[in-house]
Amino acid sequence: MKIMITGGAGFIGSNLAKELAEEGHEVIVIDDFSYGSMLNLDNNGESRVEIHNISICDEKILEIMKGVDYVYHFAAISCLPICLSQPAYTTNVNVAGTLNILEAARLNNIKRVIFASSSAVYENNEKFPLKEEDDVNPFSIYGVQKYSGELFCKAYRKLYGMDIVILRFFNVYGPNQDYTRQKPPVMSSFIRELIKGKGPIIYGTGEQKRDFIFIGDVTALNKKLIEKESAKNETFNVGSGKTYSVNEIYTAIERILKTGIKPLRREASELYEGIKNIETGMSIKKEMIAKENNKFTEADTSKAKRLLGWEPKMDLEKGIIASIEFIRNMIKMNRNF
Repeated sequence: MKIMITGGAGFIGSNLAKELAEEGHEVIVIDDFSYGSMLNLDNNGESRVEIHNISICDEKILEIMKGVDYVYHFAAISCLPICLSQPAYTTNVNVAGTLNILEAARLNNIKRVIFASSSAVYENNEKFPLKEEDDVNPFSIYGVQKYSGELFCKAYRKLYGMDIVILRFFNVYGPNQDYTRQKPPVMSSFIRELIKGKGPIIYGTGEQKRDFIFIGDVTALNKKLIEKESAKNETFNVGSGKTYSVNEIYTAIERILKTGIKPLRREASELYEGIKNIETGMSIKKEMIAKENNKFTEADTSKAKRLLGWEPKMDLEKGIIASIEFIRNMIKMNRNF
């Protein structure tokens, strides 16, 4: 099987790429390495995948995609502060880039495209757990970008009869997640700071709860989408169906590391402090920042269980330990993204 993964050097894509390659599939990775890392694809000093250092907006994608059976479109700028501070740039990548991939897939008669959307599309929803058939009306730049991508996917399904699966990822964590950026995802941020002997910052009360899902469970679901007829043109939530507060996550990590370090506390509205351009000109409303920080997420995963036979298996503590080992080893070897 010949499989292309855009964003294949990133967090979710690299974990999938390595497993598919180990199983004997021919894997093509598309990544411009603005956020992905060659270290994610390293396999004892070499890589088993074909790598193209190229943007998803590049017209050369059409030629590279020739002969491919399946396309996983995971490439995106998912860092919320960057989306807020550079909306035109990130929309070009997240929306126009998605359209470029869909068009190349259409012209190459790809069997199935798997599009990585986000639970951010549910950000205005208040009925939980969140279900795929719920109406969505996102307001954030990133949420709107991802929903725009979904709408293009649905248009290509109807207009051209393409098979396109949409995945709404919740809070994915685990090895290969970029812990080096200014505002890493909360799990990696806490681990990095505690390993370095620093007090991580918790914004707001810390009682806000999220649905956290381990990368190994995500990869298991992704692999089921190859030739699974029951997945055709479906949308799936990719979460654990379990929620943990930010305080609970911090306590779990600190209990394992035994640092004795207390977290620092900041107002919820200070979540994006220090991010260039967010406070420039007409700055983002503080109540909107607080709303983003305090949002609750919980996935209904019954559809994936029913149609794919998939259920998340990783215990939270074991998943945290795997994340700690990854970050600790990277820091020890001074290997940064």
